[in-house]
Amino acid sequence: MGVPEKTTPLHNADAAEPAPPAYVQNQPLPNYLCSESKAAPQQQFSLQPQHLRFPSQFNVYTHFSTFTLGPHQDDKLFTVVQTGLRKPMALVQGDDKKAPPLSTLKMKGLGSTSVLTIFPHEGGEVFEPLEITIENHSSKHCFCIALPNKAPHYFEWRSSKSEEVQALGSYKRGWKLVWLRKDGGGEEIVAASALNNTMSMKKGLKFGFFNAGLDGTLGDTFHIAAVTTAMNDFEMFLSTKTAISGNAATAASVASVSAVTS
Repeated sequence: MGVPEKTTPLHNADAAEPAPPAYVQNQPLPNYLCSESKAAPQQQFSLQPQHLRFPSQFNVYTHFSTFTLGPHQDDKLFTVVQTGLRKPMALVQGDDKKAPPLSTLKMKGLGSTSVLTIFPHEGGEVFEPLEITIENHSSKHCFCIALPNKAPHYFEWRSSKSEEVQALGSYKRGWKLVWLRKDGGGEEIVAASALNNTMSMKKGLKFGFFNAGLDGTLGDTFHIAAVTTAMNDFEMFLSTKTAISGNAATAASVASVSAVTS
């Protein structure tokens, strides 16, 4: 009988946790970000059979390369499939991983930018695939949503311990999504995601909408963009944690061998 292949968990709960990147004072977003929002190349897709509706808050459950989103582990409203660095992360409605994606996100080049693509669906605001460029910095991730005949909206994900993060439960740190309003309204927190203190394999993150993100002001496209980019931030956090765990294990192994041979 063959030896079963050993699987590596997404992260090790006992390993040192990388902190989300430290916040750096906000810098104005360049206008060229919105010029990058454009129609993606045409491809075959199907409309979703029902109107898309995200809960105001939901949990994110992890299982190797898959995230499931919903109020409970058995109530899978959405699924995020991570297909690797060379292929995009995909968000689908329900638990069918092969369903037409609502959105995909893929890093470009060395990772300084990513491309978020939002696909048409019933009840949505886009009628052809829409590409949104995300600027990735060490302390923040910036993007702009520019829909036809509508004013562009600028957003930043920032590492945070804000009230919104803590309002999601017994969570102390995570990220907040800030709307950089150009109408004189200043900055407004419209979503947040919070890490589980125990980093449970079953429930690693909680997400919530706030303020204009909750009352529908920003629209359906914003909701999809917010959730997809939040899942990407969480995946990058877990990847960093896994890398740290691997480096620590390698260092321990080398030290053990050195001790034996010395």
